[in-house]
Amino acid sequence: TFDAATDVKENVKVTNDGTADAYMRATVSVYWEDKDGNQLWESPSEGTDYAITWGDTLAGQTDPCWIKGADGYYYWSQPVEAHASTGNLINAATRLTQPEGKHLVVDIATQALHANQKAFDEVWAKSSGLKIGQDGKTLVEATPDPVPPAN
Repeated sequence: TFDAATDVKENVKVTNDGTADAYMRATVSVYWEDKDGNQLWESPSEGTDYAITWGDTLAGQTDPCWIKGADGYYYWSQPVEAHASTGNLINAATRLTQPEGKHLVVDIATQALHANQKAFDEVWAKSSGLKIGQDGKTLVEATPDPVPPAN
């Protein structure tokens, strides 16, 4: 939540507070709240009410990065070691307006999954459109199964 003293939230990343390596995913929701913390129906407009500078989100690069899955989640492309963090999902989220009676919220919800291929394949692969690559750990975009030729 943005308060009166701050117009920018910076360096948003995910930390694995667990005891084992884990795949991480996150969603980003941007909305208005009233003074009592109730979410309002009217949505803020990117470019008018707020701006987001995304972090390490270039799918296809060789370094670890965030990949946007087919399900709308952002997936960190490498398992995150226990007590380690991902790179930035968001470098900066900036509030551009402050309408009376509204507070801007940029909500990041995260989930973790034990870093092994079977767990990923069973839980996140189908919905995400991602798979574990040939190195046995890096997430890559899955290629659709080829359509068999018609007889």
